[in-house]
Order: sequence, then structure tokens, then C-alpha cells
Amino acid sequence: MTRSSSPSMLRRVLRNDRRQLALVAAGFVLVIALLESRGLIVWADRLEVGPLQQQLARGARALDGALTPLGIAAWRPRALETLARTGWSDMPQDDGKEAVPAMVLATQVAVPVPAASAPVPAPMPPAASASAPAVAVAPAPVAAPPAGPVEALPVAQALQGGTVLTPLPQATAARPRIVALAGDSVMAVGLSAQLQRDLAPYRDSIVTLKAYRSATGLARPEVFDWLNEYPLMLEHRRPDVVIVAIGANDGQGFVEGGKVKAFGTPEWHAVYARRIADYLAMLARDGALVLWLQLPPMKSAKFNARMETINEIAREAVAREPRAIWWNPMGRIADANGEFREFGPRADGKKPVRLREADGIHLSDEGAGLITPDLVRWLNPAAPPAPAPRSGS
Repeated sequence: MTRSSSPSMLRRVLRNDRRQLALVAAGFVLVIALLESRGLIVWADRLEVGPLQQQLARGARALDGALTPLGIAAWRPRALETLARTGWSDMPQDDGKEAVPAMVLATQVAVPVPAASAPVPAPMPPAASASAPAVAVAPAPVAAPPAGPVEALPVAQALQGGTVLTPLPQATAARPRIVALAGDSVMAVGLSAQLQRDLAPYRDSIVTLKAYRSATGLARPEVFDWLNEYPLMLEHRRPDVVIVAIGANDGQGFVEGGKVKAFGTPEWHAVYARRIADYLAMLARDGALVLWLQLPPMKSAKFNARMETINEIAREAVAREPRAIWWNPMGRIADANGEFREFGPRADGKKPVRLREADGIHLSDEGAGLITPDLVRWLNPAAPPAPAPRSGS
């Protein structure tokens, strides 16, 4: 401060700065409200169900209804498209086919457990026509199951340790195996990318379909309805195998029949179990074999407890579906007690790497790489063709 400056002048400058900051912030909020009124609806719909969420959702819809006649919302996609074309934006243009890779909002080797902890589909008859799925025979059990139905096993037993996967009949280039990767961001982040990298040498015999979408789930079909969206993702193709990881966004209440069902209540449990059963039946309805991945342990104790509830309900649904297999590979990811582990050794046992993303939810690429080799062996692709010898100079 110079000698000519006075305390009163300094106070006026500070007040002016605060006023200018408030005006800038208000202007920013106004621009967002004008350009993202529909995005505000999506944001409000995805909040935890309750009185505040209902009020925010009504307010967002009222704002969007008032702004729609102005046509302002149409400017945003055009502006983003222009920026992407000119190289000023690295945001991918949504063509409706790719999953949105964002979610609104870790040396223990797997210890095999009895194979009966996962339901084993009954063998299917040989395909009657060329249009039938390539997976004609389901995997055989690793060991003879005990007497009694699989459903009689305690759910907690099925959620511990790893499950051995017996390889499918070998896929061939003459009849490639079509594999859909389905689910939410647990599939989209880390797992799908690593699996597709591992399968790249076998592209002649294994074809993957992207059928995942981040920030979605089965609890809130009014936000994203998987029963309608999944067939559109397939684009009339019929997968032989579906690998699914879903449920990370489902630990919340929802509205059913005009009434709020709080998470974990018997009413919530009944509705959510039905939604999982409907989703699973849709995945398997064309004869596809479904491999359902158990959700990994989460960093937050409260969140992890909710995911354990989701796992239990999903496992019970899988046990009732003859074309589905429950797979728990998390002994490779979790610690010796089955708890969340953020860092661990690589598959070769050497230097430690991050197994989970910093959010404490998703698998890192290295963490996913501990379980994707099991999936590749299970899918049993044909060996890649040998590279052609180089001609002499």
C-alpha cells in the first residue's frame, strides 16, 4: 500500500472485489442454468430420493420448461461440436454408441472355493441352425456339487473367495464368439478397457460389444431404463456371452408406485430383486450365457455395506437363472480378510501398483489386469495366427 492509500480506500477496494466476484459467480450460475437446464434435470433425478430431491427435480423441470421455447439448450451441442472440429476441445463427440466414461457423483491369490458356490448352467442342446449362439455347451463344474439345490448354500459362503471358471468350448475364427460387456462404470472404468486389450490378439475369434453406461443402475429406471436401452446398445446383434458388472449406483432409495422405498427395507428389497431378475432374464433371453461379477469391496465402510446388500440380492437372482454364473474373483483384489486394498503387487509379484482408483470404487487398469486373464482363459479364444515371415531383401 502506498503512502497516499488510506484504510477507507482499501476497504472500498476489498468490497468492490467481493462484489465483482459475486457478480461473476452469479453470471456463471445463470449461464449454466440457461445452457444446462436439461442437465440439471438429470442431476436432480440422480440425487438420493427424498423430499429435497423431489423439490429440486420439480424446480429443474420448471426451469427447463420455461427455457425450452427460447431454444437456448440447442446451442451447447453445436458449440461443443464446433470446438471438437477445430481442435479446441478433447471431449469425445457422442454418437450414441459409446458409453459415457464418467460417473456422477483396490498378493492375495484367489483361493478356490467349491464350484457349487456358483450355479452351473445345464448343458444346452446342439444349435439347430446357423443363427443360434455359438455357445452350445455350458461350462462343466469343476467339482461335483453337493446334494441339494445350489440355492440352499448360504449367500455369505458364495461371496467369499474366488470361483474357478472352466473354459468354454474353444471359439474359432470360423464362428467367432460374440461377448457383450455390460453394466455401469465398474465395467466401463478399468475392467472393459483392460479386457479388450487382453483380447486384442484374438480378435478373429472373440468379438466384443460395448453395452455399458456409467452413472446408471437398476434401482432408478426413470433415470436410465436398462430394459429399453440394452437392446439398443446391441444394435440387433446377439451375444453368445454377457459379462456384467453392475450395481455400484444402486445403494439408494427409489420411488415405486408413488411411494418412496428407503434403501434396505423389505419393500425396497422386493422391488430391487425383481428389477435384477428382469435385467438378468433379458441378458439371457436369446440363449446367452451370463457371467455376473461380484462387486469389489469398497473403501468407504458405509458404501461397502450397501454394496454387500446389492451383492447378496444379485447372487440370489443369479442362482435362480440356469444360464447365469456368479463369479467372485475378488480374492485377487482384496486383502487377506476380503477387505478393500488400494495397493498390491502386480501379477508377476514384483513392484506394488495401485489396484483401485482413487475414488475407492473402481478397479485401476493394473487391478483389472489381475482378473482379466481368467476371463480370457474362460472365453477360450483360438490362438492368434502366427505372423507371416518377412521376405528377404
